[in-house]
Amino acid sequence: MKKLLLVSALLFSANTMADDTSTTANANDPCTIVMCMAAKVSGNSGGSDCDAAQRVFFSTIGKKHHVFNPAKTLTKRKNLLGQCPDGKDQAEKILSKFGRLKG
Repeated sequence: MKKLLLVSALLFSANTMADDTSTTANANDPCTIVMCMAAKVSGNSGGSDCDAAQRVFFSTIGKKHHVFNPAKTLTKRKNLLGQCPDGKDQAEKILSKFGRLKG
């Protein structure tokens, strides 16, 4: 129940911060990515508005010698999520579950 409440609060805050000229969230915004990935961690899809943000997260990968590298991927995704000042706690949960996955 607490997770659902947290995700709802994150979704509400992201919707209120969105630009009035756009009805969808900016998929490249780190806070949008945190919000959408937090929904995925809690078992929700985040809705169709989160598809693009989740694609951005999973397309952020690190390579070594042109081969997927889980450690470098974790570092790149940590840097991406770290750009959202209000998402530090959620970022840790997201990275522990999805940080090293190929996507």
